[in-house]
Amino acid sequence: MTARLAVATLLLLGLGACSQADAPSREMEQAAQKVVAAMEGEAPQPAVGPFAPRNECAELPGAAQFLRDLNAAVAERDGDALASLAAEDIKLDFGGGGGIAQLRRRLAEPGGGMWDVLADLTELGCAQNSQGGLTLPWYFEQPLPVADAFAAFIVTGEDVALRSAPTTSAPVIVRLDWAAVELVPGEAAREGFRHVRVVDRPGPAAAGDSGPRNAPPVGYVAEASLRSLVAYRLTAASRNGRWRIISLVEGD
Repeated sequence: MTARLAVATLLLLGLGACSQADAPSREMEQAAQKVVAAMEGEAPQPAVGPFAPRNECAELPGAAQFLRDLNAAVAERDGDALASLAAEDIKLDFGGGGGIAQLRRRLAEPGGGMWDVLADLTELGCAQNSQGGLTLPWYFEQPLPVADAFAAFIVTGEDVALRSAPTTSAPVIVRLDWAAVELVPGEAAREGFRHVRVVDRPGPAAAGDSGPRNAPPVGYVAEASLRSLVAYRLTAASRNGRWRIISLVEGD
């Protein structure tokens, strides 16, 4: 047995021990492979799917350094560093909240919720926006054919199961890779799942999956794998040659 296989096997055993009994073995295997690749210094493979994170901001002058500084400030949870990257008039909500002082207060709130928000954003790619600035996450600037943005979600991951019922033991209709979905009207969350319809074309069904292949699939996705289209996003712009965060907001 190779060292790589041995490590992967141990990781799978550990993941299996701490996961639910019916957790998908495919997802555990992928998690183990990613950890092994990281241990061996391999470059991570880019995520796949129509709304998978990607960086389209590298060609914007100065944006690459700004993003490096942002990532460093978030990783270290350095409020001073983060504040130095924000515009004095940074917008923080749609009710008039904003400014550096308010940003500092939110960063200092117990539990570190705003830092968690920022950590998520740094993993979700960067898009150029129509104002000549940049937006995190990448998918926020992409066209999405939905009538209600508040009912739209991005499936945050690869090989995420769309199931026929709100339980991990239900048959898989199709597996989704960073797909866009919208809520089925009139249905609340059930057992940690949301009833959704896929609004972009998913990848081919995996072997053993059941369900329709032509009509937009409808089924249940675990809430933990969904991110609202109007969840927090960050925009930045270059002012007098310096990139600054000009908004960090959620909603619409």
